[in-house]
Amino acid sequence: MSNLLFARFHPFCFLFLLLIGKVFVLMFDAKQMLPVIPGGDHIDIVKACLFSSPYWPRFKRNILIINMRLLRVDDPIEQEEQTRYDKMICGIGENRAVDGILMEIEPLEYDDVFTVSPTEKRFVLTVVPKENMFVVPAEMKPGELDFDSEDPVPDPRIAAIKWLHPEGYSPAHAAKFVVLATTNKSVDEWNDFIGLTNPNHQHAPLLSKDTFTDVDDVHGHLASMIRDGVLKKYNSNDVPPHKLILKVGDVCLVMRNLNVSDGITNNTRVVVLHITNTFIRCQTLGDDPVHVILPRIRFNFRLPYGQSFVMTRLQFPLRRAFALSINKSQGQTVGGALIDARSGFFAHGQQYVGVSRVTHYRSLGLYLTQNQVWCNTCPSARPIPMHGKPVLSNIVYPEAIREIRELTREYERSLGLDGALGGLGRDDGDHAGGAASASSSSSSSNRRRRVNSIEDQENHDY
Repeated sequence: MSNLLFARFHPFCFLFLLLIGKVFVLMFDAKQMLPVIPGGDHIDIVKACLFSSPYWPRFKRNILIINMRLLRVDDPIEQEEQTRYDKMICGIGENRAVDGILMEIEPLEYDDVFTVSPTEKRFVLTVVPKENMFVVPAEMKPGELDFDSEDPVPDPRIAAIKWLHPEGYSPAHAAKFVVLATTNKSVDEWNDFIGLTNPNHQHAPLLSKDTFTDVDDVHGHLASMIRDGVLKKYNSNDVPPHKLILKVGDVCLVMRNLNVSDGITNNTRVVVLHITNTFIRCQTLGDDPVHVILPRIRFNFRLPYGQSFVMTRLQFPLRRAFALSINKSQGQTVGGALIDARSGFFAHGQQYVGVSRVTHYRSLGLYLTQNQVWCNTCPSARPIPMHGKPVLSNIVYPEAIREIRELTREYERSLGLDGALGGLGRDDGDHAGGAASASSSSSSSNRRRRVNSIEDQENHDY
């Protein structure tokens, strides 16, 4: 037995010997979204994080302060707005108010929608320009988009798409300007909406071939239940849909590691060049594009109605990428982002990740409900700077950002700044330190609310 164990683990032991004396450099942002634990709660998620490891204290930890990505502005006025945007991102990441920029709304005693929580707060985001906000009317019902409609009340979805793609559809632009949504249902809706702007002819629907795997179905009862209407509901985030709708020129995500040496890996963006029922020819985006022919491949996934049911889907490994989930966008930089916040932010780091994907504050847009817009109903002789601004809930786990704050305070003391940085921790692409899980559950916006430092807030012109 001992010889068998030695033979099996000897190669791994040899690799560990090669690592002795080596220095490991790890970079992570604890304000971003934390590991996903199916069925897990706050404590389970925190325990799964790197900073909860017993080996974490053995690392020497440093914090990166300056956000180099947001400093690339020559105009001093624009640079000032960029600085405000930077402070807003950091405030969201640490779940704290920033005077004149991020206004915290405290729940009232009779507020039955939002209660006091150590992880969840509500903020008014004053940095987002009003022309970048698209509000869904309360009476609006979901339906098909009509870009030629002469309705005097414009559809906010059309206005949002035209803001994101002002020159019309082009694959190169669609690859850099995306919609970020909190739910997969919203992602699919936006992919369908923006797909309508592609002027090319839509190919006939590409249907997958689905079979049950490792299921006792001798008499074929389960197989007889596999109909198109049923299969549309049998989807997973990591597999293509049963009914794949594509056009030439669509921007898609590759959903499998196909050729690592050529960069054809999972989540690689490609543009569709040719579609047939047996293969799809695509091309990667970038300065050195690579052509690839994609056949149908098999995907295995478990059904949500019982972990014992495994389905095998034979389908092209593509999914439209005009819209992405905020989770999938983590670590990416885009030219422009429209955040669909209607369903609220419900995971640590969602809002922080969403608002920090762009390099300029004017490249960030919000798609909101009426209840997510601040409406001041109190009579005032002076204009309230928060009126008409987005109000969103934000969730941050204190355990995730505790060390960031400690490292920032140590850095401030070493420079004799005494809190001048305001506890901000950032790196050169994303802000370093702790993912912020945002859950947006806005209460009725026409209530009276108590806001911190209201006198200071009214002294700013937004």
